[in-house]
Amino acid sequence: MARLLAALLILCAATTMTRAADWPAQTIHIVSPYPPSGATDRVARVLADYLSQRLGVAVVVDTRVGAASAIGAMQVVRSEPDGYTLLLSGIAIYVIAPTMNASPIVEPTRMLTQIAYLGGSPTCMVVSAKSDIKSVDDIKRAEAAGRKFLYSSVGIGSLGNMVGEATNHDAGLHMTHVPYTTLNLVDVAEGRVQFGLFAWTSVQGLVESGDLRLVAVSSRQRPTMMPNVRTFAEQGVNAEVESWLALSGPRGMSPAIVERLNGMVGDFLRDPEIRRKLSNDIFEWRPMALAEFDEFIRQQVDTWQPRIRAAEASREH
Repeated sequence: MARLLAALLILCAATTMTRAADWPAQTIHIVSPYPPSGATDRVARVLADYLSQRLGVAVVVDTRVGAASAIGAMQVVRSEPDGYTLLLSGIAIYVIAPTMNASPIVEPTRMLTQIAYLGGSPTCMVVSAKSDIKSVDDIKRAEAAGRKFLYSSVGIGSLGNMVGEATNHDAGLHMTHVPYTTLNLVDVAEGRVQFGLFAWTSVQGLVESGDLRLVAVSSRQRPTMMPNVRTFAEQGVNAEVESWLALSGPRGMSPAIVERLNGMVGDFLRDPEIRRKLSNDIFEWRPMALAEFDEFIRQQVDTWQPRIRAAEASREH
């Protein structure tokens, strides 16, 4: 019996190695659980084109939207771990969705294979161009003088909500959250809501038109295209978080395929032409080895899940 079991294990290992050596031999599908437009969709399609050229097979993007990304994620979780079905994942799947649901459909760190970090874009604090507020310190002084402030985001548990509550906590502020179900920048531009906390790709147009002004960004360092805008960290707020994207796959993928894809994504992030194409969509160009990416995800979960839960608890009370 023991010899039979050993023989079966050897056969399974040999089969896995053969599949990895032959990969890829057919079309690869990248499942995107996000709407088919905007920055996320552009990143997915530019990546698919790049991988197709490098691998010599078709790489297509399959949009599977719904249930807060869970429909697309579950399609990948249930797929064979053969390297032909991948997932465009990120902070929404790894941090936000599992925290906002008491019984999450997808438990990403247990059900998925982490492949590569793709990059991130910061959350921006914006005000009306007519506002006298230009920094977090200005908000402190205004509150001390008796002024009250509202800030908006795209909803409870969103990155904007996370950054807003981090700003309240670290700067000792009392801004009230106004969660919208859809993006609403008009209220901020006209001053009905004093601050907006949204992704750069959402506010870029009104910033460039002069209707909104940037107060802070949540990236690790000042974006090269906005060198005069200070980060939250520079203003005493621990709100280093980005709307980051990643590439994942079903649990149990061949380590050889995962290593190969991780290396290709690293090359993708270093490619000057790719950086030019996605200059408005990705700010954090940081290729990560597999061990670094695993640690990055752990840190993101440990840092932001408690803050999301605290924001939800404060809303309920």
